[in-house]
Amino acid sequence: MQKVEFPAVLVLARFDEKTGKVLAYPDNKIIESDADLARRLGLYQGLEEAGGIVYTAQLTEVANADRVVAERVAWLEWEHSLRDSPYLDPEPEAPTGDGDPLDQAVELARAAFANDPATLRRLERGLELAKAGQVWDKGNGQWWVRADSYGVWTVNGTCTCPDSSYRGRQWCKHRLAVALVVKAASLGTKGGVDDG
Repeated sequence: MQKVEFPAVLVLARFDEKTGKVLAYPDNKIIESDADLARRLGLYQGLEEAGGIVYTAQLTEVANADRVVAERVAWLEWEHSLRDSPYLDPEPEAPTGDGDPLDQAVELARAAFANDPATLRRLERGLELAKAGQVWDKGNGQWWVRADSYGVWTVNGTCTCPDSSYRGRQWCKHRLAVALVVKAASLGTKGGVDDG
């Protein structure tokens, strides 16, 4: 678990198969120390072992909790949409080795979209945007992505660009750029994020 400054909070998230929705929220206990964190994680591990529902837990500063909740929702919805896609093999394998997290995120996405050539083409353009630092985290699940001379598009689970509007829930290059940056961050680095 990534080290953060205290006070902090655990963001819990899971995909509810019955409702088809992502459940994500900050835990109600503020974490003030490593000992608090160990106790809280022990509680959730005990609940899981007792047959409870399994959540992922991400530690974050209290001020960032809303943003992390939004990111977890967007990421879990994306992962679930990949599982249900008729274009995909069921379980793409994670890349091996200790390579760059952005490269690892790209390999995961390429494996996931292996049978969807149109999305793979947009993925390459999304990668160019991520590598060029054209993705900005504006907080609360809002991202800005600059592409070409067309301006800045807002991404928050969906995208305001014409391509996304035309295709509906399919992936535009802006959403793919954000997804790559978020996944790279979860793998250990920000890989192209500009917080400015």
